[in-house]
Amino acid sequence: MKAYYFDGSSGEIIRKEEIPEKLVDFCKEKKMDLISALAENDEKMEEYYLEENIDIPDAEIKECIRRLTIKLEFCPVFMGSAFKNKGV
Repeated sequence: MKAYYFDGSSGEIIRKEEIPEKLVDFCKEKKMDLISALAENDEKMEEYYLEENIDIPDAEIKECIRRLTIKLEFCPVFMGSAFKNKGV
């Protein structure tokens, strides 16, 4: 997992770094929440969830989200902010 920072006057400079130490546990908890939601409709994700394994390749999570979204079994919601056009 990585943290993304949007620098510059309009967020045009994007840098990717390690997640700050104080947020690592929070991020792991939220990733497990995502895996839990996906596991409700996907057997492969259910295995990861039961093993409490969060070391899942990003491509596999994205593919699962796409597959469940197409089947209308999952609805991803993206959040962001338009404050100074950063992260939009």
